[in-house]
Amino acid sequence: MAFPTLDYNLINKSDVPSALGGQAVQLVHVSKTFVTGSLAAGKVTAVLRMPANTRYVDLYAEADDLDSDGTPALTLDVGIAGVSDTTYDDVDAFLDGSTIGQAGTGGDQVLLQAGAGLFVPVEHYITVTAAVAADTAVEGDVTLGIQCVLGVES
Repeated sequence: MAFPTLDYNLINKSDVPSALGGQAVQLVHVSKTFVTGSLAAGKVTAVLRMPANTRYVDLYAEADDLDSDGTPALTLDVGIAGVSDTTYDDVDAFLDGSTIGQAGTGGDQVLLQAGAGLFVPVEHYITVTAAVAADTAVEGDVTLGIQCVLGVES
């Protein structure tokens, strides 16, 4: 028997609803506009606050062209940062050095390799970090589709 999927469109929201439908896999969709200052090397941007006891299943990420240089350098990491417990900080838990913010790369679609099955027992943020700065930063959107189970018991 397959679990039902409940979709949420949480564009520019800071909270997700608590678990509905028991242990159902849920899709959280979020889009955030990145200003040029957010594309400096090492800059961590919180995109979405997630509840405690979340298990991650899959992730889809795509971005506008955020580096308009002829030979773009921008690479992005997608990870997590604990709200009050830094034990769960991992800026590249899901994507490490992705080129999704460069022209012509389209969106990366990834089955979480390092992060598949990741269970986070504390409130935390999904973060996007500029691992390598943009040569010529341009404001644009990063969009994430996160499949997860909310309210999991460890």
